[in-house]
Amino acid sequence: MCIRDRAYVELISTCLPTEEDSAVIYASKAIGLVPNWVVPNIKLSRFYMNKLKNRSKAEELLNAAGILDSNSLLVWYQKGFFYFMQRDYQKSEYWLKKSVASNEEGICFPCAYNLMGNIYIETRQFDKAEAHFLKAIQLDSNYANALNRLGKIYYRTGRFKEAEEIFNRELKVAQNEREKASPFNELGNLYCESNRIKEGAEYYKKSMQADSTYDDPIFNLLHCY
Repeated sequence: MCIRDRAYVELISTCLPTEEDSAVIYASKAIGLVPNWVVPNIKLSRFYMNKLKNRSKAEELLNAAGILDSNSLLVWYQKGFFYFMQRDYQKSEYWLKKSVASNEEGICFPCAYNLMGNIYIETRQFDKAEAHFLKAIQLDSNYANALNRLGKIYYRTGRFKEAEEIFNRELKVAQNEREKASPFNELGNLYCESNRIKEGAEYYKKSMQADSTYDDPIFNLLHCY
């Protein structure tokens, strides 16, 4: 692959919803240069899904990528993500399991384990969800989303000390102040639930300061007292 191939692929992501023809042309040019490359179809699938909300076309393109390379980890992961977004958790789980079962490089394995954890939360299989979030964190100790989800599981199951530790870890790995809003809010919930009302209220205020557009701490603060 050369710079020109990658340039065409990256241009797909820059297209506006009104520039469908351009997105298709860029994908076609990239495929013309590298006929068995799955990435152009995957990028074009994202364009149809995210910008045009055309689910059937997005799925068609992912299937086309799968025909080009039936053993592509990237295709398997993208199918898992696509079906998760469609709330088809059975299909999503199938493709993600294929992804993490492989020893080859090609996808973000912590991402796959984290996404599987989210599937199990949605299907109320909390033990499985916990195990997958722990695996994601084992592979990437700074994975904020997995830390947040794991903390919520601990909170829901009454393991407040473990939840507090996890949310504080999430605070430490935050890239900016805005990313601290959710763990501050979750700590506020935890402290209020533990009857540490004053402390909980302070953390709701910290959450609001971190992200003024985040509504949850506003409503939580009103119900804290």
